[in-house]
Amino acid sequence: MTSHRVILATFGTLGDLYPYLAIARELNARGHRAAVATAEFHRATVEGADVELLPIRPDLPRDNFSEAFAGVMDARGGTKYLFQNLILPALRQSYDDLTRATANADLLVTHSLAPGAVLVAQKQNVPWISAVVSPIFFYSQNDPPLLPILPQLARAPLFGTLWTRFLMRVVHRRFEPTFAPLYEFRRELGLPRGALPLFEGQHSPHKVLALFSRVLAEPQPDWPQNTIVTGFCELDDRRDLSPTARGFLERGNAPLVFTLGASSTHAPGDFWAQSVASARLLKRRALLLTGRDDVTFAPSPDVAVFAYEPLGQILPRAAALVHHGGMGTIALALRAACPQLIMPLANDQPDNAARIARHRVARVLSPAAYQAPRVALEIRKLLEDQLIAQRGAELQKIIEAENGAKTAAEQIEKYLNSRKGAKTQRVF
Repeated sequence: MTSHRVILATFGTLGDLYPYLAIARELNARGHRAAVATAEFHRATVEGADVELLPIRPDLPRDNFSEAFAGVMDARGGTKYLFQNLILPALRQSYDDLTRATANADLLVTHSLAPGAVLVAQKQNVPWISAVVSPIFFYSQNDPPLLPILPQLARAPLFGTLWTRFLMRVVHRRFEPTFAPLYEFRRELGLPRGALPLFEGQHSPHKVLALFSRVLAEPQPDWPQNTIVTGFCELDDRRDLSPTARGFLERGNAPLVFTLGASSTHAPGDFWAQSVASARLLKRRALLLTGRDDVTFAPSPDVAVFAYEPLGQILPRAAALVHHGGMGTIALALRAACPQLIMPLANDQPDNAARIARHRVARVLSPAAYQAPRVALEIRKLLEDQLIAQRGAELQKIIEAENGAKTAAEQIEKYLNSRKGAKTQRVF
């Protein structure tokens, strides 16, 4: 078998990184030479997964991390903030870094938040597959997403295709000015203006990998025709539970687990305090995964607080999970058949939450309504609904039958094999 050099370029938090690491590890196990191109910030995580890191700009902020992620997680303007303040100011540097990284590459796999990678593929004529981690990035008119930037329209009734066409035009007009620097750079590179980068312009004409389960979304007629739904690409967490966490789980009834993932934890509001208060109203034990060391509570035998523990090992022992709606967290909860209460904040989280709620395995609560009495009520409904347990077991079987990283690697190999002996043609 021919060994190929594959570069997987991604940007964002761990939810954006882990699927690419999982695919890279699968490719390397098959004898290829895969590396992940992403922010230097993630070096320890990437190398800890035994994957080569190719650092590309922009890096994630370190000094004002909480301030930056508060902007990213703004319900109305988070996505625009992300591009205007983090991604696009470093577009030229990102392009230069990736041009060097892909000099001897057989294939580049891109990400929705890495527009510089698309420029490299098109200008440098690098074979290219794109990938998305959430259904929202297809912006389908047949399966319209819940868009937090336009909540007034999201609440309006959907009058078929005409309404969704109008909605997508509104969204396009809202984002078009944001990408003016990218259009200018494309002109300097001698590339045509192209489609809107966050929408149609992110997708490869060769193959698109949807790195999520069909539980979240089935292929739609207006998705790119070459799209393959792989299933969740989960990264096996090799770290063990700490003795303290293991002891807490073993010495009492199944706890309620509260987490805000990797990004939302930097703009938590009073999530932690309200979570602990709701558990006490229910007379339930609580385990908090805070993602940081500065969240503390008065010592209590019924409340355990950890900066990090492997969530996948905790959820099979949990009564319910309360979280932010990140795709990686949803995947782990579905695999464990764990009931979910989701408090989505921004970006893809509201749409993710709505999709899971349709399956009757989760309930959704807005940040404004996240107060202990209401949280306790919603959790009680979760725990008392027998249909949730039944549906959770049904979806668990579907998730267990999927192997997203393997499917993605097979599709990458299939594309590479199809190129043998063929001349590379530039497609914009």
